[in-house]
Amino acid sequence: ELPLEQDYAISLLIDLSGSMMGENIEEAYKAVVVLSEALNNIGIKMAVTGFNNYTSGYKDFDEQYTDEKRKRSERMLRDVTGGTNAAPAVSEVFTKIKKRPEKKKVIFVFTDGQPNSGPDLKDEVMKVEKSGDVQIIGFGLGSGTEFVASYFKDNIVNVSVHELANKLAQKVRDVIERG
Repeated sequence: ELPLEQDYAISLLIDLSGSMMGENIEEAYKAVVVLSEALNNIGIKMAVTGFNNYTSGYKDFDEQYTDEKRKRSERMLRDVTGGTNAAPAVSEVFTKIKKRPEKKKVIFVFTDGQPNSGPDLKDEVMKVEKSGDVQIIGFGLGSGTEFVASYFKDNIVNVSVHELANKLAQKVRDVIERG
């Protein structure tokens, strides 16, 4: 049974720091496209945001995943540069998603490197977790990403970039099945 449109809002927050250059961002982009198309087809609201030294929006919740949005999402491949300023990005995405009317709200954060400010990220993630109405899940892309577990209670670490699309799809399925 497919979930009802009004019940889910999913936000993908993608690390676009310099360390994501090459295969990491290419595979992350593919996973974003596959998930965006699948969720769009079943009516689940989804947003895509990238972060490095700044945040960049690629798709908002109420936008359909059209050819125009696909082209906008392709910018991710060129926007890879700078640091891993995750804390302000989590804060911004949390502020947006908590205002959504959907019953179930989930933020997926994808990163391959330590954040610029670990204590700030811990604080921001804790705010989300304590809110009670937004779930946040950290994905560590590549080997050596055990550190992700120190920021996110709900996490998947050391995800091979080649397994990302499948791991993400499985985690989304788990979230939806748990309702």
